[in-house]
Amino acid sequence: RATFVSADLTGADLTGANLYKADFSHAILVGAHLAGADLRNADLIDTDFSRADLAGVKLSKANLEGAIFTGATGLAGLQGLDQARNRDKATFDAK
Repeated sequence: RATFVSADLTGADLTGANLYKADFSHAILVGAHLAGADLRNADLIDTDFSRADLAGVKLSKANLEGAIFTGATGLAGLQGLDQARNRDKATFDAK
């Protein structure tokens, strides 16, 4: 299980990455490129995805508590968002 707790990954290119069950709690992914990444079952607690590219990201059973998606792109193409945990506690204000 990959752990990126509190990591600053601003602008990182994680396109298509297999991040199944990864822990990104409190991480900063502002402007990161995550298109097609697998974040199923990941811990995304208080993770900042502001202005990130999330097209085709898989989120089934990911924990979105406190996650921030302000200005993120590709939200319409997220896979499994309806199955993500605590999505009602995440902030969505996207393009």
